[in-house]
Amino acid sequence: MRIIANILLFLLPFAVFFTYAHFANKARAANGTDPLRTPWYWLWILGLAMGIAGFFVMRISADPHKGCYVRAQAGADGKVVAGYFSDNPDDPACERK
Repeated sequence: MRIIANILLFLLPFAVFFTYAHFANKARAANGTDPLRTPWYWLWILGLAMGIAGFFVMRISADPHKGCYVRAQAGADGKVVAGYFSDNPDDPACERK
């Protein structure tokens, strides 16, 4: 989901500009010429800036883990015990290396 949100943030300036260009210059767009002389450089810069800003916003808004991750292990009967996040940072199952 995070990747999709960042891709959409990157594509947003392009979509806004081309929507504006289509409605502002229908005649030029219909002829197949470049409407409004597309500012490709600035569209890329704005798209990258919004994508990078999206990474920071998602990092700030992410739920921080206060505990640790307990790795998946093979149990005594040979079955795999799935890994999980422990809420207790002092859990003895947490391996610290």
